[in-house]
Amino acid sequence: MTAVAKTYGQIPWLAANGRSGKASQNNYALYAEDNIALNDGQTYLTPGLRWDYNTAFGSVFSPSFNFSHAVNANWKIKGGIARAFKAPNLYQTQENYLLINASNGCPIDSRNHWNNPNAQNATGGSGTAADPYRNSHAGGFDWGRDCYFLGNSSIKPETSLNKEIGFEFKKDGYLASLAFFHNNYKNRIVDEGS
Repeated sequence: MTAVAKTYGQIPWLAANGRSGKASQNNYALYAEDNIALNDGQTYLTPGLRWDYNTAFGSVFSPSFNFSHAVNANWKIKGGIARAFKAPNLYQTQENYLLINASNGCPIDSRNHWNNPNAQNATGGSGTAADPYRNSHAGGFDWGRDCYFLGNSSIKPETSLNKEIGFEFKKDGYLASLAFFHNNYKNRIVDEGS
């Protein structure tokens, strides 16, 4: 098998040597729930529990509770609350991993076009070297420029508390519903520039 490498040029702040191409991480999960009918099926309660284990971040339990209640033949009220857990993947945790986005454009913002640890205003960077390309293209996307994304070894797992309540109306073959929800994130995992 022959590999053909595309040349993207040198990235001055990232040395090619001294980086390892090996990394591993395993995820395991179990989930259980029960549907409990009350009042001859007028009310349903659904408690649930999920267990996640990640070899890099440990073990977490995430409970959930949902309900639905038929107010009458046409109206139903539904709701729930749940905790969620999301471990960062290998690409997000490995500083040795470099992703080059050469086709979809690069988000340009005032924080850091290159995700360069030595660039001016870079998250976690201490240097003052400005990126002249970033400074000359403030805001938007540059569809003709490559984007480089690096992992972050300090990233933490994302957790959230999700709440929802809603109403459902059904009559003569028609169905309409309205729901309100609120998601509260801690350590939310996002790409730089999004």
